[in-house]
Amino acid sequence: MNQYQYHPLPPNGEQIRLVVLLPDPPQAHIRIQIVVVPFSSSKPPPYEALSYAWGKKVNPMAIVVEPPSVRLPRRHRGSSAYLRRMHEINAGDGHKSKSSSSFAIEVLPNLDSALKHLRLADRARVLWVDAICINQPDEEEKKREVWRMGDIYRAARRVVVFLGPETSCSTLAIKTLSHLGHQVIMDWANWKLGKAPGRRRDWSKSSCILPYDETKWRAINSMLNLEWFQRLWIWQEILSARTAILVWGNSIMSWWHFRRAIACLQGNEKSELPGALATPQFRENLRRVDDLVARHEKQKQNVLDLLHRSRTSLCEISKDRIYAIMNIPSPTFYRHTTRIEPDYGKSDLEVYRQFALGNIRFHSLNLLEYAFVPFNRPRDENWPSWVPDWSNPPVYKRALSGHAGGRMKSEFTYCAVDHTLTVPGVYCGTIKYVGDPVHISSTREEILAKIHLWEPSDLFDADYPSGGKLIDAFVATMIAGGHGSRRAGQSDRAKAIQAGHRVLKYATHDVSIDSTEMEWDLAYLRFLDQFVPGQAFFRTEEDHIGLAHPHALPGDQIFLIVGCHILKVLRQKPTPQGNRYSIIGTSCLQGFMNGEALLGKMPENWDVREGRGLRDMRGLYFVNTVTGESTRMDPRLSSVYPGWVSRVDDYAGLMWRNEDDNKEWDLYDPRLSTEALKSRGVNVVDIRVA
Repeated sequence: MNQYQYHPLPPNGEQIRLVVLLPDPPQAHIRIQIVVVPFSSSKPPPYEALSYAWGKKVNPMAIVVEPPSVRLPRRHRGSSAYLRRMHEINAGDGHKSKSSSSFAIEVLPNLDSALKHLRLADRARVLWVDAICINQPDEEEKKREVWRMGDIYRAARRVVVFLGPETSCSTLAIKTLSHLGHQVIMDWANWKLGKAPGRRRDWSKSSCILPYDETKWRAINSMLNLEWFQRLWIWQEILSARTAILVWGNSIMSWWHFRRAIACLQGNEKSELPGALATPQFRENLRRVDDLVARHEKQKQNVLDLLHRSRTSLCEISKDRIYAIMNIPSPTFYRHTTRIEPDYGKSDLEVYRQFALGNIRFHSLNLLEYAFVPFNRPRDENWPSWVPDWSNPPVYKRALSGHAGGRMKSEFTYCAVDHTLTVPGVYCGTIKYVGDPVHISSTREEILAKIHLWEPSDLFDADYPSGGKLIDAFVATMIAGGHGSRRAGQSDRAKAIQAGHRVLKYATHDVSIDSTEMEWDLAYLRFLDQFVPGQAFFRTEEDHIGLAHPHALPGDQIFLIVGCHILKVLRQKPTPQGNRYSIIGTSCLQGFMNGEALLGKMPENWDVREGRGLRDMRGLYFVNTVTGESTRMDPRLSSVYPGWVSRVDDYAGLMWRNEDDNKEWDLYDPRLSTEALKSRGVNVVDIRVA
């Protein structure tokens, strides 16, 4: 049988190939037809898009490609009208041919298995399959089709996820998680898990003990370890889906019920895992899958966050770290603003630098949050420190201080000769002491032991430079400056600080489960698990304390870069051309977590909150603890400039527009420009980052 020959798709993107999976008995060889159809994302043809793990590129298998001139019996045509129309316009792959010969095409074993499991006995099934619908050896076509894969998955009637063939635990895993997904509901916008209507038992509570024996837990663990969940490209495929199903062997479940089940497992604190699974690895696998399922909401599809969340997913080509993610937020947003087109001929550095510049130019300098010294290997001296290296997943968690700056527009100068970036910054301190870092995979006991070693000798007696006691500052620092407690009210925040006192004083949470204090202690311990691993404690010459990248050294400086929410650790390097700075990593610095470097202390009786779920107060807002007034406007700033107006967007938060020039709404506060800050007396300096 002759090998199937592809014919080029028109470069204008107005057509795609589809696979017609022909009906046959279960044991028969796979037979397909490949047809070319008009494509528009606004009016797409009816098809399902297949998402699967390619597997190892060994032992390819031949499947039969029938020409569209081979007509199906009427009872087997499935979507008969559409299939008849496809056959009328196809006599091969986009060209007219009177040949009635069959051809062969090679596919990998995983795809052959997927097609056999998805084949219907009584009718044809129309699919888009990347390995077949894209002429893989044609680099130009692959470049174009990779560019619009997000559109193709978005336009599909349904995404079908094939996890693999039947195993001894596949049916049990699907049945268990499907049942769990039916017991709970999830408000993803507000991150709230609740009991499904009509259910007697509330499975959504973190204290609920799930009625699973070791067999069920092992089945769940086997599912979380499947190759599909480890692939990078599946992020685009599943997060672009309008609706989706998971198929494992002969078992099927809804993607939406799977998402709820994973959210329930991730939030569950009390269920006991069998000994073999009671390891950090099981929780890490669960966290990895939870990162994926939680990103399906529009407001969570931030490209930088997606790049970070998918950092441990596997891909063969490092450039795919960008190409597989860039079209998830929207069909056009990032491709237009960053001007990135897939080009596998470029080096990793060229692709990552182009993406970094585009993101900074059209969005903000928050990309610098992801620029840091690799923890497990030397930094390439030819690699600019401001360009995040997405090719090697980070093995440390960044310290979160996401509101150290404000809504500040990116202001920078890029030098194409030496690839340096000059940015405005505000000095916050110089490190004089760094403690031993906590390893990324440390247990809770190891975290507490290390924190005990970090404790300053005057912890319980000294005052803190920016106000209050040193012990309170230390307790807040261990949870990234109280990042998590911003969502609590003032009284609840006090309870969180008290819980930190107890945890750090006794280094134990061995108290009754019915105790109210126990809940706060557990909450504080969970924050420690989240923020401390992969960080080092430090103290500055000005006696402020914080957490920083584990490669921070005495003499390194802490800066707030204008246009970046995150404090950065910078290292000065004298050069013949003048001083240059190298980015070491991120930092949180107690006393600088709420914009103090730019605006000074909060006025008396004002507090900073973060509203997740308050529709009119989503994100950061400010509360007067005496009057109860809540506002988006920072009380430290003057009134809005003449001619400027603001509004609150459901997802973007506070936005601004100058009505005099009729420009579009902007994310950036005009009162926080470099010029405005200097007029307030803020010492803004130029920093040249190499």
